[in-house]
This record gives sequence, structure tokens and C-alpha cells, in this order.
Amino acid sequence: MESPRQQSSPESDHHQDGQQNTRKRKRKTFSCDACRKRKLKCTRELPVCSRCQKSGNAANCVYENPPEPTKPSEFIQSASLIGESNYRLSLFRSPNMFDTSEARSHYRSQSHADDRLTALENRVASMDPHVSEDLTKHQRLDVDVTIEPSLASQRRESIGISLYGSGFKTGYFGPSSERNVASYHPAIIKLYPQLKVFFSFHNLQNPLFAQLRTHIRGIRKNSKLAKKILPYPSVATLFDAVPDKDVCTKMVSLYWETIASTYHIFHGPTFWSAFWLYWGDPQQRTEAFACTILLMLSCVNSIERRKPARYRGLSSVPREQSSYWIEICESWMRRQSRKHLRIDSFQNRVLLVISKQINAIKTKQAWERANELLTFAISTGLHQDPTKIDSTLIRDQTIGVPSKPKTTPYEQEMRKRLWAAIVELEMQASLDKGIPSSRLALLADCGKPSLLDDEQFEVCSSLLPLPEPRSKFIGISYLNLSQESLRLRATLSDIINTGSDHLSYDEILMYDDKIKRALNDLPDWVKIKNSNASSSLSQLAATPAALLELQLLQFQLWLHAPSARQAIDDSRANLSRITCIDCAVRIMSLHARLAKSSPPSHRIHWLTLAREDVFRAIMAICYNLTLWRGLSSDYSSVWLRDIYTEHALLGLGLFKEKVYALGEHFLQLWHSFAAVGTLRAAFEPSSVNIQVSTIAEELTTIFESLCSSQEEPSNEQTAAGALTAMATPNSGGYDVTSGSTPAQVPDLAASQAFLDRVDVSNWGTFDDVWPFGSSGLSW
Repeated sequence: MESPRQQSSPESDHHQDGQQNTRKRKRKTFSCDACRKRKLKCTRELPVCSRCQKSGNAANCVYENPPEPTKPSEFIQSASLIGESNYRLSLFRSPNMFDTSEARSHYRSQSHADDRLTALENRVASMDPHVSEDLTKHQRLDVDVTIEPSLASQRRESIGISLYGSGFKTGYFGPSSERNVASYHPAIIKLYPQLKVFFSFHNLQNPLFAQLRTHIRGIRKNSKLAKKILPYPSVATLFDAVPDKDVCTKMVSLYWETIASTYHIFHGPTFWSAFWLYWGDPQQRTEAFACTILLMLSCVNSIERRKPARYRGLSSVPREQSSYWIEICESWMRRQSRKHLRIDSFQNRVLLVISKQINAIKTKQAWERANELLTFAISTGLHQDPTKIDSTLIRDQTIGVPSKPKTTPYEQEMRKRLWAAIVELEMQASLDKGIPSSRLALLADCGKPSLLDDEQFEVCSSLLPLPEPRSKFIGISYLNLSQESLRLRATLSDIINTGSDHLSYDEILMYDDKIKRALNDLPDWVKIKNSNASSSLSQLAATPAALLELQLLQFQLWLHAPSARQAIDDSRANLSRITCIDCAVRIMSLHARLAKSSPPSHRIHWLTLAREDVFRAIMAICYNLTLWRGLSSDYSSVWLRDIYTEHALLGLGLFKEKVYALGEHFLQLWHSFAAVGTLRAAFEPSSVNIQVSTIAEELTTIFESLCSSQEEPSNEQTAAGALTAMATPNSGGYDVTSGSTPAQVPDLAASQAFLDRVDVSNWGTFDDVWPFGSSGLSW
């Protein structure tokens, strides 16, 4: 007997066939539930379609048949949003899950959000192990949780990105910039909450700081007003601004002993021939060569020691004089035609960038200037092989075009020197700004500058001699050897300023090994550390040798910085910390050796003025030792403190000399004092108040010294002289005041009231001086 289940009638069979046919004809649902109910076309995007996203209905955007991502990278990009946005958990929902409408309603409920998140993470882990590592970086958050702005700000600080300002008045500095010292602060505050007072000037409570805030607020404002009322006299031509022959000879010789040994962009015999002709035959003088002399003087003017030191406001008198020379030269260069370029057009542009860097003039625009210089060089074809010019001339001659003079070997060699110097300036400016260096420099095919001494060829040479071996130092050695590590440094600049925090530790060690090999490949004259060498050749080679090492050590320091500043105690983080400390100590030792080997007449070495290595080294030593102390349970940190604190204090002394020489870099000075105070307070927690008082006393002593050394105004710069100058029409000379208008004789009472507000004689009382703005320290 057949059971009722086995019995079937023709009607029932026909009904079942109809159901099967109907089920077969049913199309798959591609739209999400919300678009299907509203009968709208769905874009079918993951995790939320565009219509639901625009209408604010993202919570109901669920697919019955969700499409699987075609590429793992698409999945990784979407999954990385977990914990940072309202991520849709329906991305990997199985088609067989929750088929009924009741189940779908239950699926949307908040009570099952955790189960959905767990299922998603399990599926992610099964697809790609690398994705699971990425997901572990994010905390497990509820579906409706969003990131607070303060957390985003802390994340930017932890990876070393500084974006400040509001509206369009903003600025940016990347991970490798020296301004991103705050990247270590979150980890240190986590270990030492009481040290937070060292990371903000306004957190410090000390009577001396209150006095500084009250009485020293206006010196920079007053100095700007004084520049307008007591300006430099205008000059009709650049010849009028050039000092006398003895001063120029002494300072130009100093330039050739210092800066020319690295950025060797001049041909010695040719330059000195033109220099003596400039003074011997006034009819042969050109303003282009006068501009070259003034820019050379501005490069070395702040190096020499002057007793007593004098300041105008907070800026030193040598820096103010250099700034004046730079302004009139830049004003003259802007008026020159770009149609007929000569070799001095390139040389003066390179000198302008170097002089502004040494004298700390508009430092926030340093990268823009260097990048503009590189763009100018590329637009003029300086990066191309000079022999291509001759091949173009040969082709023109075959078609009847009038022949032009061929490029001489002298011109070919000088083009290579200029290109190599420009590339190095742009590379360092990019690192100081925290932006990857231009990859256009790697496309050049002009080749390295030849290892030829200036005396080995002349302007009229038809052939160049064989180059010298790289083991022998000559004036062009730095530019030649720097090209060997250019590609490595460009790659590291890109990695450090874009994604060094995403590198695996094996990759960090791989690049670290490449840097060490590049250091070992340098010739022997670079590795010799004989600071007592008395020969002139050894003195000339000291600066290029130090710079070749410094430009590689700084990359090694920043390569390990992201791992070193993590608040964890493991072998890898500790290795990165000791590597950063070791690099910082080597950097400090190189600058200290240069300062020791400088003549007594030099106050500071020009390389210390032009670069930020000393400041970076102080920060690296102090902050890495502080983290080591907070994370390590043994006495190794105490032993390291006793060894390396001395190097931090040595760097602090060098940086104070830099501040005295220029009257700039006050924010870095404050951070340097705060870093040393942080290190001492971390090892002696009870001495926080003592360290704060020490910082206040040190800063007070420095500013009292600056204010007590104010320059007495000359006869031309008195109030009467200023009024006379304002009443005298401009005779067509160079006006170095931007945006100025023809001066008129002001009202006597108004002028007297204005002069009383900017009385220069009262600056020495320390009551009108303050380099820090109301929002904090100005850089």
C-alpha cells in the first residue's frame, strides 16, 4: 500500500511542474533590498551602493546575492575600513544565510552585530593571512562607532605627520621633517604621564616663563617696524652694494675653503681670473659677477666670530647684512631675461638657495625653492647628456640650418657639476620638508661629474684628460661620489615619507644593510677620522667626508624611527632604538669634529648652520633613551644614559652656538632643552620641577644675552636720518622692502608717537623681547 506521500494525482503533478517552471523562470535579485523596494536602479557597489549612501539609508543596504570581490586588493582595501567607518558586514554574507524575511530582519538587529563581525573576521583570515594581520591593527568596535577627531590627530602624530593651521592658512611637514618631534610624545606620555609638561610650552608653570610671556612678546614685531622706519639705503646698481676689495677677497677665499669643497659649481682658474679683472678694470665689471660676489659673501658672513656680537632685535647683524645682500640680488635676478642664459645664471641660482638655507631665511619655503631650482634645470635640459646638443647641431647642418658653436668639453663638464649640485640640494630640502624627493632626478642621463681637478682643463680645452681615481680627494669628489648612492637615497626618501610604518621588519633590515654597504664603499679618505690633521688637503676633505656620511646616516635614523617610537618592549623595537641612538651619536660626533677642526676665527661650521642634523640627533638620543628606560626592566638603560647623555649635552651646546650665530631656530632650541629635561626627569621622576626651572633659567640667560647685545643705530639709522630718507625720493635704486610705496614726509606728531613705540634703545632692558607667538613658539 502506498503511503500518502507516495501517492500523487495528475493535478498535483501538474502543479509541481508549474512550480518548477516558475522557479526556473525567476531571475536573480541583483539590487539591494532598499533599492528593490523603492524600484530604483541599484549600482550594486560594495559595501554600500551609491543610492543608499547618498540617501543616508546605508543600514538597510543588504544584498541577497552579494558579489564576491574579484581582486584580493579590493577586499583588503574594503576590509581595512573596519574600526574607522560604519563598515557593512553584509560584504561576505553567504547566499544561503537568512533566506526568509524574518531571518533578514533578525540579521539586521544590533544584538547579532558581534556574531556577524566574528564571521567576517574568520572568513578574512581564511582568505589571506596578510589581511588578518592588517585587521588586528584595528580595535573591535560596534557598527555605529566612528573615529573621533582627537584620535585621528594622535594617529597623525604617531606616524610623524604635521598638518597645522585652519582654512587655507595651513602647512604640512612629513615624517622626516625635524618639525615632527611630536611623533614620540604619545608613547612617552603613555609611560610617563607626568612628563607631559615638557611637550607644550603653555603647560610649563614657572615664574620666569610667566615673566617671559609678559615682557618679551614684541621684539619681532618691533624689529619689523624698525626695518620700515630705519631701512638700508637704496643702491642704484649692485656695484654699490659690493664691499671693498680687501673684505671681498677675504670672504670669497673663505667661501672657497668651505662651501666650494662640497658644492663645487665654479671652475677655480676661471673664477679667480674674473675676480681680479673685476677689481683691476672697472670697465669689465658686470652686474652678474657682482651678484655672484654678494651671494658668496652672504653664504659665509655668519660663520666668522665677531666680538662683541651684535643683534638687531633677535636676528644677528651678520644675518641681517646677508639678508640685505640676498634681497637685492634676488630682486636683480627676477628682472633678468630667461631668453639668453649663461653659466652664471645657473650658478647664481644655486648660490641663492645655499645662502638662504645657511642664513635661515624663510625656511618653510626651502623645499619650494629647491624644487623650483630643479624644475628650472630640467626645463633647460641640464639633466640631458650634453653630447646630444652636438648631434642636434649636426642634423641641423645637413638640412641647411645655419651652424652654431658646438658645446665645448668645459661646458659639458660644468653642466654636469651644476646638475649634481642641484639634485643634492633638492634631495636634502625634500627630506627636511618630509616629502619624497623628485623622481625626475633619476631620469637624467648626463652622467656623473668627472673626477678632474680645475687645473686639469681650461675653457678652451678641446679634450678632457683622464679622470683621477676615486681614492684621491679633489674639489669635485663630493658631487661625484654622491651620485653613487643617489638612487638608494631617493628610494629611501620615498619609503620614509610615504609608508615606512607599513614596512615589515625584514624589509627595514634589508634597507639598513644597503645603507651600511654604501657607507663601507666610501673611499678611505672619507673614513679617516684624524681631526688633528694639519695639511690643507685634509682640512678641505673634512667637510665633504662628513657630508657623505651624514646624508646616509640620516636615512638610517629615520628608517628605524617608526619602530623605535612604539611603546612596546621587544627585541625588534629595542634594536631600532639602539640603532637610532647609535646613528645620532655618530652624527653628533661628525659635527663636533668639524667644529673642533674649524679655525679659531670661525664661530660655527657652515654645515651646522645649513643642516638640521644636530637637532635631529638630540631628539633621537633623548627620546629613545626615555622610551628604553620606561620599557626596560634591567639596568642597561641606566648604563646607556650615563654614556649618551654627554652627547646630547654636546649637541645642545652646538645648537646654542647656532642660535647665537643667527638669532633664529628658537622653537628648536626650546624642544632641545625640553628633550634633555625629559630624559633627566625619566630617570629621576622627582626632578620634574627642577628640570622645568633649569629650562627657564637657560632660556632667560640666552634672551638676556641677545637683548643686552643690541646694535647701536648708526648716524644714517637714527630717527632724523630715517625721516630724511623717507622724505628723499628714490633715485631708481633697488628697493628691498616688498610692497613699499613712495614715502612721504609724515606728520611730526604722528611720527614722534610712532618712534616712541619702537624705541630701539629700550630693547636692551629685556622688556620688549619675545620670539614666541601667542599660539606657542614660532619656528
